[in-house]
Amino acid sequence: MEKGNITKKKTRQQLADDLGINIKTMRNAVRYSENLEIIEKNIGTERAEKFNEIVDKLYKNKKEKISDNQIFWLSKMPPEEQIRIVDAIIRRPVFAKQIINNAIPFCGTKITVTLPNFISDWLSTVAFDAGLSKGKYLEKLLIEMYENRDTE
Repeated sequence: MEKGNITKKKTRQQLADDLGINIKTMRNAVRYSENLEIIEKNIGTERAEKFNEIVDKLYKNKKEKISDNQIFWLSKMPPEEQIRIVDAIIRRPVFAKQIINNAIPFCGTKITVTLPNFISDWLSTVAFDAGLSKGKYLEKLLIEMYENRDTE
């Protein structure tokens, strides 16, 4: 005897194909929404609605959008910190990216710096010897300077 309530399970690949997106994109979207749910649970529904409106508005502006990585790190912070950060973003939505970058340690921010040729050449050599790219080597140096700032 067969039951009439049979559901056909789709694989993730089939779902991605149906939606017309890459499976990695779908996986990242799921993680992003899960992180937003964690934040919503910690900060409350009313704050979460305002925060989501701001995130959606900023998403259209590529320079000022809050990245998936920033949302991830925000979701990992204690609830009190999440509330403090989200309240600051609600007060000044224009500075949302900057507020999150300042609040979350080691959250990456892209900065363009023009160096003289002799410094750029030296940096290339030293970074190559260390087995890193110039950007990663500079990042490592700046983090070390930041961590050693209290010892002076």
